[in-house]
Amino acid sequence: MQTSMMQYVDIHQGTIAGSVVPMTCSWSSDARTLTCQPNQPLQPGTSYALHMGSGMTDAAGGHVDVEQHGMALGGTPVTSDMMGGMHGGQSTSMMGSGWMDPADGHTGIAFAFTTVSAAAQTSLVAVSPAPGTMGVDPNGTITMTFSGAMQTSMMQYVDLHQGTIAGPVVPMTCSWSSDNTTLTCQPNQPLQHGTSYLLHMGGGMMNANGDPVDVEHHGMTLGGQPVSGGMMGGMHGGQGAEMMGSGWMDPDGHYGMEFAFTTA
Repeated sequence: MQTSMMQYVDIHQGTIAGSVVPMTCSWSSDARTLTCQPNQPLQPGTSYALHMGSGMTDAAGGHVDVEQHGMALGGTPVTSDMMGGMHGGQSTSMMGSGWMDPADGHTGIAFAFTTVSAAAQTSLVAVSPAPGTMGVDPNGTITMTFSGAMQTSMMQYVDLHQGTIAGPVVPMTCSWSSDNTTLTCQPNQPLQHGTSYLLHMGGGMMNANGDPVDVEHHGMTLGGQPVSGGMMGGMHGGQGAEMMGSGWMDPDGHYGMEFAFTTA
């Protein structure tokens, strides 16, 4: 595809006539796959419409069939009337050529979806030791409990740091409960006495269905603190923060949550 075609992709809240949701998009190396990340988490239990222009052109300048194949995928052709005559605060007559299908005059195609409701979203519900706890047993385990089953690979997005979030990572062995809702971690060596530690959990974890897990908002109610790249000194586990896996990154740009405790 022509890389400039990303300007003809929008997400609308509610219907195609709803407000445009700001997002950041990028092409794959072969310019065949466009990936978009909303700049803020979408609202739970809310309908959205992905809007793609019908006048897009490929890398050679040829017209791309968005509409016919889009309808086969479940999309609905968009007319100016459906948009209330407006798009992104301006008249549809001012929309760029990449929105308009040259054959039938449609202004793209819409693909509707609805986000998971807040009540249904898997979330972090408990952490032990509780944040701020003093006198923790240096030989004890660390547990994290979620409201639903998790992808077992998510254990890679849990670390224990000595001192601060920028401190060294303490090796530990973790395992899931039989229902994959509780992760139990045992440091490979007893923790040092009278020492501060930080449990670090990723903000981009996924549950067993591949849906995002609320670690940050519920984590803050449990006493946790969002982690920024600056807090880590730009590094994590000896590598640059930019090299961290997707499971660490919350949609708001934070690198997960930290939960502090001190050993006896």
